[in-house]
Amino acid sequence: AVEVFVAGFGVFGIGGIVAIILGGLLLIGDPSIDAPSVSLWALAAVGIIAGAIVGGIGLLLLNDRRKPPAGDTWTSSRIVGRSGVAHSRIAPDGTVVVESELWSAHSNGGAIPKGTPVRVIDLEGMTAVVEATVPIPVEEAAPLGDGAVRES
Repeated sequence: AVEVFVAGFGVFGIGGIVAIILGGLLLIGDPSIDAPSVSLWALAAVGIIAGAIVGGIGLLLLNDRRKPPAGDTWTSSRIVGRSGVAHSRIAPDGTVVVESELWSAHSNGGAIPKGTPVRVIDLEGMTAVVEATVPIPVEEAAPLGDGAVRES
């Protein structure tokens, strides 16, 4: 049980197996006084079974550590290149829906009105960089003269 909470390579498991075998060897009685004893075959079987269990768990943990982390790489390869729809006006930041998921979005080009089809061209952290897949009329994409932006 200690192996689960302590980082290492099985020292406590191997130590436990050695302790079981050494303890069993101490239980071997003296044949001259006809004392009860532990079979060497039983000790060997217990040691082999315990070693197989500790080794099997160690191999499972080792295989799990070798797997690539599920993170940015997996998400990026899944969403980049996909199409979606602008959920809000993106000027330059907003939200999009891609594959039924709501993502924060950023547009490097002009403003993108709500409801416009978009395509994800990159992923910066958890923000999708998008571009419109249809031409946007200039009056919808341009900000107002006082710097305010129209809401759709």
